[in-house]
Amino acid sequence: MLVATGVAGLLSGAPSTTHALATHGSVLAAVRAAASLVPGRSWRAQTRHPRLADVAAGGLAHTAVSLFWGVVLGRVLPPGRRARWGAAAGVAIHVVDLGLIARLPRLAPMRRLPSLPQLADHIAFGLTFGLVLDALEPPTTHAGPTQPGSAGSYADDQATSSSAAG
Repeated sequence: MLVATGVAGLLSGAPSTTHALATHGSVLAAVRAAASLVPGRSWRAQTRHPRLADVAAGGLAHTAVSLFWGVVLGRVLPPGRRARWGAAAGVAIHVVDLGLIARLPRLAPMRRLPSLPQLADHIAFGLTFGLVLDALEPPTTHAGPTQPGSAGSYADDQATSSSAAG
């Protein structure tokens, strides 16, 4: 689950980064906005170039949030269909993160981020998380004794019959 979270956390910013490059915006705006999650940090809207401390705080906050959502998704996504459900969960995560939590006054920088690229980032997180987790932990099929062709099923059936008769 940790690997899936790490990969998803690293790749999920691609949509908003692409949008920022295409519109000549700041590629670090989301990182700087995430820094507002760290208590005691304030976003410096007046400067176009963030300080290293802002980037570090934003990276730390994004890592913590990604780990939280990775644990949640790891527990709720159904094996074998995690990518599809992960993408849908990304929409829900977007609603929680930017629709509810970002309403806190000190998180105004998060509300100022362009909504569609952020939605795409959240969907990318869930989708990527699901793809990686399904690749690492494929769903297992139960090959119990009642399934035809499973090894030992005849012997298991005979043992059950013998003990029931005796």
